[in-house]
Amino acid sequence: RRYNTSLILITPGARSDVWARFRERFPDPSRHRSPYTGSDQAWVSDRLGEGISTVGPEDGVYSYKYDLEMGELPENARAVFFHGRPKPWDVPNAWVAAHYR
Repeated sequence: RRYNTSLILITPGARSDVWARFRERFPDPSRHRSPYTGSDQAWVSDRLGEGISTVGPEDGVYSYKYDLEMGELPENARAVFFHGRPKPWDVPNAWVAAHYR
């Protein structure tokens, strides 16, 4: 679990090599089934490798599944991502119901 592409903070035009290599390998991505499990996330993780700056709980960015499941919403929370299961509409948690849009 290197990167989650739900949130990408990037300067426009930076790391254009990632997209260029994707387009070389899959000229018509709409007609291709990716060999990478997770598709875009797996591709980005494979191409970027280790050591790229990331954001996480220290920045107020949380994974519900890994950081908050059935817990309280931290005061510093700026974004909470629901990747995979559970989905926000399936969570019996008051703060999720109050903030989910």
